[in-house]
Amino acid sequence: MTATATVQRIREVAKAYRFLNLVVGVAGLCWFLLMVFSQIEPEGSPRHGMTLPFLGILAAHLTLPLATYRLASSLEIGVPILWAVFSLFGCVGLLVVVVIANQAPKWFQKQGLKVGLLGPTEESMAALEAGQIQPPATR
Repeated sequence: MTATATVQRIREVAKAYRFLNLVVGVAGLCWFLLMVFSQIEPEGSPRHGMTLPFLGILAAHLTLPLATYRLASSLEIGVPILWAVFSLFGCVGLLVVVVIANQAPKWFQKQGLKVGLLGPTEESMAALEAGQIQPPATR
């Protein structure tokens, strides 16, 4: 990671981090819905209620490498394509997502921003854009 972080780069990292959180959240929600629908539909009936959650899971898992690549390249850690490829493999993919998602809040804190669940808070981004917070390289 480089020490120079412009407001544009911080916005780019925040957008990539939110995208990764969105993909993981959609996958989790769809897994939950799939489990619920599998319990409430009677045995032997067609499982039409499970189609939409299944498609959501499929879309999330196909989008996960893209989200991982975007965050790795915006954070400038390692070789982004390797992060994306490893995110495809089951438990290894889960570890990759946890590791890379753990890097972003630390990076935001190094830039002097308060971090919430989805990245830097609106207040800290507004303060950054107003010039009240200076990234470490420009202090």
